[in-house]
Amino acid sequence: MEFGYLHVRCGPYRILIPGDNVSSIDPLPELGPRQLSLHLARLQSCSLIIDGRTLLGIDAAGPVEPRVMIHWSSMCFAVNVALVVDGVEGLRGGYDAEFLPLPRVPVAFDRLFDRLVYDADGGFLLRLRQDIQPALDTSISRRGFCRAVIGVIPPAQIGE
Repeated sequence: MEFGYLHVRCGPYRILIPGDNVSSIDPLPELGPRQLSLHLARLQSCSLIIDGRTLLGIDAAGPVEPRVMIHWSSMCFAVNVALVVDGVEGLRGGYDAEFLPLPRVPVAFDRLFDRLVYDADGGFLLRLRQDIQPALDTSISRRGFCRAVIGVIPPAQIGE
């Protein structure tokens, strides 16, 4: 897409997703139980549908408004996922000079985000890395990632 960043909400977090990585935005379809293991999904080149709230460690209890899927790919196209977020706030430009270094954060956040920027509303926006690396080095982090995967998109449906 031809814009700077997509500004999205995910629980209490507000995130900027680089526009170069976004291919489409769709409403979240009704998902049945995940039928494939992550290993089989990877072998069959399926895209994973990842719940952003679970990935960030946000408790999913309580009512949540209709959510959207951001179809996202890493710069090297090695990773294609549909990231489920609470909503899209809009588009935002951005210059590298206005982004601040990420302060000391948990490893899971450090592997997902690389910078932050002050927002006019008095808060900060986290910038998603262009090539994310989910924390998978411990069994706890692998379980958390597996919990965040809520479905798969077969290769024939990717980009439709």
